Amino acid sequence: MAKHILMMGLLIATVLVSVQVQSHDFVQCSENGRHDSGRQDSGRHESGLDKKAQECNWSDSDSTKKMPQFTVKFDHDNTLNTEVVYVCRGLGHVLGRLVNGICYTSWYGREFANKRYQVLTIASQNYHWEVTTDRIDLYGETEKGDKYLVKGSYESGFNTYVCGVVDGHGVLRAGKLLNGYCWYGAGGRERSYPLASGRVHVLFYTGS
Repeated sequence: MAKHILMMGLLIATVLVSVQVQSHDFVQCSENGRHDSGRQDSGRHESGLDKKAQECNWSDSDSTKKMPQFTVKFDHDNTLNTEVVYVCRGLGHVLGRLVNGICYTSWYGREFANKRYQVLTIASQNYHWEVTTDRIDLYGETEKGDKYLVKGSYESGFNTYVCGVVDGHGVLRAGKLLNGYCWYGAGGRERSYPLASGRVHVLFYTGS
């Protein structure tokens, strides 16, 4: 009995360790030209590959400002989308989609419209969108070192990364990759698609 209890304890410990592992294969973009040195939470410190402002940067913006050069777009062929969709961060650095001067984000089941936000700039030759079904948000399966997830913020104890989906209506939705799902706002609600669905596009930084 004691041996059985010990084995169960080791199994539980192994599971707990496995779910805490996070990918270090990510890039932390500058914020208004300043480096983000990482977030500390629950005794853990996460830090990724810091990039210079001219390579990858989050810039404060609003609907009155001109869109910076190299603002990251989420686009895809064979959609019904007629609007230009950009990547943005709203209140609390929550990732979302920027359409017509409004940054739409999702949080705890609801969609929020932000008139003040940050936009992401990366030179077009230094990033690409890729459909993936692997749990790269937790297990760091991009091990080649030639591409990196783009960190958005920190939520519920885990990093969030830039993602997008083409929803069931053929509309492009940019949002946050967290816990195996791409979360986004639509119709006033928070919605999501799992990585396993094959609908999730992940933003990868590919610059040197």
